[in-house]
This record gives sequence, structure tokens and C-alpha cells, in this order.
Amino acid sequence: MLKKTLCAALAVIAVSQSFGQAISSITPDPGSTFNNGNGYTLGWTFTVGANNLFVTALGYFDNRADGLAEKHQVGIFDSSANLQLASTVTTVDPLTGLFRYNSNMAGSNLLLANTTYVIGGSSGTVDEYTFNPTAITFDPNITFNNANFVSDGGFSLNFPGSTDPSVGFFGPNFKFEAVPEPASMVAMGAGLIAMIVKRRRK
Repeated sequence: MLKKTLCAALAVIAVSQSFGQAISSITPDPGSTFNNGNGYTLGWTFTVGANNLFVTALGYFDNRADGLAEKHQVGIFDSSANLQLASTVTTVDPLTGLFRYNSNMAGSNLLLANTTYVIGGSSGTVDEYTFNPTAITFDPNITFNNANFVSDGGFSLNFPGSTDPSVGFFGPNFKFEAVPEPASMVAMGAGLIAMIVKRRRK
């Protein structure tokens, strides 16, 4: 009986994990969706919230969702400009909203709670990115800080160390699982077990 109770509690804890996209939704401004042909690594700085995040895919903006003409390298850097995780997004990768995602990544998938990171993506010189979109929503597990860029020709992934006061360049995105910290999971499990045992005794 206790074994079944424990399994039930663990199942509830597993369900407590949440899945999301860093940029939950985006409405590009038609007048600010372009590629000027100069080539950049474009991105944005963000801070992770109270829970660790496990990155499941890296993505790149596909304006009009009609395919990418170029390959786009996407990566997440720590605040010291060290590349932590990277992938290459192409037109054959699956589309979610206006972003194509590649789950074949190299590096560490774990983003630590209360830690700041920078995501960047190579712009190429053809595929359009959106600048200052009409509307944008970020997942509550992260906080958007500022836009970033570096002029590098657009076909290599480099740390976008220059900041911009605008809303941002999009560009890159990522999918993730938000996992409660171990202490919270233990406390949740203990509480569930105690509640179930108490009810069974009645």
C-alpha cells in the first residue's frame, strides 16, 4: 500500500515540471522585420527565475513560417562569454509558432536558477529577423534584460557583447523544461504522502 502511495506522490511531482518556450509568443512588426545584409550574431540577455531550466531545443526565427534560406547557429553563453550550449537550425527543423527548433545540441543543457545568460544566433545575410516586435511575451520562468549584438558577417556564432536599449533582436529562442529544486520536490512529496496516509487511516 505504501509503495502505491509513494508512486502516486512521485507521479504528481513529475507532472509539476513545466514545459515552455523562452519567447512564448511574438507578433513581428512588418516594418521592422528585415535583414540588412551586414551579418550579425543577434540575441538577448535573460535571467533564469527560481527554478533550474533544462534546455530541450534551440531555435531561430522563421518570418512568415515559410522556411529558412540559410543555416543559423544558435548558442547560449554564460555572463562571462563562455559558450555553454549550441546547435544549428535549418529549414528542415520543426516549426513551433514562428521559430524552428533543433534538439541536437552540444554542451550543457542546464541553466541555473537566478543566473544570467545570453542567447545568440547567427543572422546570415538573407533570412529576416524581427526588431522591436509589435508584441512579445516571455515565459514567466525567465526575465528579459536587454538586446545584444555583434557585427561578425552573420555566418559564425560569437558572443554578442554589445547591448542595445531596444526591445530586442529575434533571432534566437529556446525550449525548456522547468524543474523544481530538489528541496521543493522532497517537501512536496512528503506533504503528499502524509496527506494520502492520513486519508487512508480515516
